[in-house]
Amino acid sequence: MGSEMCIRDSTMGVGDSAEADESYAEAGERAAPPSADELWLCVLAELQAQCEDAARPELRTCAYHTLESVLMAHGGRLSPAAWDGAVWRVLLPLCASVSRAAELASPDVLDAPELGRVGGMPVHLQLHHTRDTARKQWDEARVLALRAVTRVVRAHLGSIRTRPRFDVAWLHLLRFVEASALSTPGCVEVGDAAVGALFQMLVLPPRKPAGVAAAVAAPTPV
Repeated sequence: MGSEMCIRDSTMGVGDSAEADESYAEAGERAAPPSADELWLCVLAELQAQCEDAARPELRTCAYHTLESVLMAHGGRLSPAAWDGAVWRVLLPLCASVSRAAELASPDVLDAPELGRVGGMPVHLQLHHTRDTARKQWDEARVLALRAVTRVVRAHLGSIRTRPRFDVAWLHLLRFVEASALSTPGCVEVGDAAVGALFQMLVLPPRKPAGVAAAVAAPTPV
């Protein structure tokens, strides 16, 4: 809970560099205050760590949703150089780590954790059959990663594609999508998410030719 509150507070105020400058001046700090890009990358790194939490799948789920929401809503505030850090230090390493965790996770059914006792009898958490193994829980994280990363990259493609190593990053992302589609043949959920991610990456929105647009705007009188 403390980490989630810290992340939420950081995302609310990280873009206000003027207030940060004033607080540093009032405190008499000699060091230059961090830039807005540095603050955003700190927030993204913290969210990445929560997405990789090994013991709490519910925290991973919340972190993925927050990471996606933050970058979809505020990605326009990142400079092109900051997008380099977001792609190469957060998004692509996250794809690699979730794939590795899903492949190494145990397929054995988990013991339901004990929540407490009622009348001297233990009360256990009921696990749904789609989430009752560590592998299934990490497959859920892979679905979230496929959705979050591809949506963010596609939404901010204009900024990302101008960077020098864009072609390499795009290839890494395509390989992640391909590996997700092929590595878990028994998990329809991951396969569907991989197909959706590939569609999101490769299918361009329809655009009318300039001549057609002009004709629609100013039709020729009969």
